[in-house]
Amino acid sequence: MKRKCITILLISIATIFLNINIYAAEKHAVVYTEFRGGNFNHSGDGTIDSPYNLFEDAFDAVADGGTIYIMDRGAFINDIDGVSPFAITKNVTIAGVNTSVRPDLTVWASGMVLGADATFKNIILSFANAYRPVVCANGYSLVMDNISYSKNTRVIHLSGGRMSDLNGVSLSPEAGERSSIVVRGKDTSFGNIYAGSINDSFDKDIDIKVEDVSGQNIGVIYACGAEQGYYNGTNFLAPDNEPKEPL
Repeated sequence: MKRKCITILLISIATIFLNINIYAAEKHAVVYTEFRGGNFNHSGDGTIDSPYNLFEDAFDAVADGGTIYIMDRGAFINDIDGVSPFAITKNVTIAGVNTSVRPDLTVWASGMVLGADATFKNIILSFANAYRPVVCANGYSLVMDNISYSKNTRVIHLSGGRMSDLNGVSLSPEAGERSSIVVRGKDTSFGNIYAGSINDSFDKDIDIKVEDVSGQNIGVIYACGAEQGYYNGTNFLAPDNEPKEPL
């Protein structure tokens, strides 16, 4: 009788762990995130009542083609290793949870690059890292709908190509077949838009559309790529030490 009880207990424990693993691996069409404190605090379950503290956890949990909603207090992406961008590797929409408040998405990684289609809607982007403050489409669809960069951090540029380091080593996922950049919305603002890559070549076709955006809110649109702008990383405390625009 005792052996049977022990066997039943072990089966129950195994079932509990199996259920936990299944839940952890489950992907959701809608996920919520809000940075409530702690750069490495993996709290929350992605629901509106308990949003993920870290954007990375929300991204891991969202299904391909799903939506990540950023709540009013904003969201946070950690620095990866000081030089790598944050890669979006599944089709996703990243949006503010309501239209009356545009929450802040603070990015400490060195830029962002697509490995799938991405739509950003009704948020403010803050690139805290001065190296490559650029979002690269990399052969996929990039939609910026009512998106602006934070005036408290740095100007953000857009690129249709891929992203590489200064030695030409790719920092991007595998490129898609065709780049598309759509920038729209009266509250949208960015720096320059480059058809090509940052620090590399790019041979894919690209479409660039700017809709309902004031001309003063967009920089120059280039039919080429560029080298990343110079930045003096040894003098990062100087208040006027900002990265130069890609040229």
